[in-house]
Amino acid sequence: MPGSDQTSNNNLRYLVKQVGYSIALIVCLGYACRAVVENGHRQILLRERSYALHKNLESATDLNGELKQGLNNYLSSYGMERLARERLNLAGKDEVIIRLVH
Repeated sequence: MPGSDQTSNNNLRYLVKQVGYSIALIVCLGYACRAVVENGHRQILLRERSYALHKNLESATDLNGELKQGLNNYLSSYGMERLARERLNLAGKDEVIIRLVH
């Protein structure tokens, strides 16, 4: 039965190859699952950061609008006059400055 030994060796080689392929497949599937989980976490983190950035953008846009409005107010003659009165303690014609000391 010399052919029987060769057949059993071939069967053993085939079995070893199949086990090797199975192990390699399991390792690859493990890495793929790990990558999917890590990418999911990254997506969640990026969405949170994107939301925070959009919120900051809206806040900055609102502040920018307020600053532009304030600048436009002070660029008018009335605004400049008011600024001079309030910040520089200047008075207009026929006006008297009164300072109250506590």
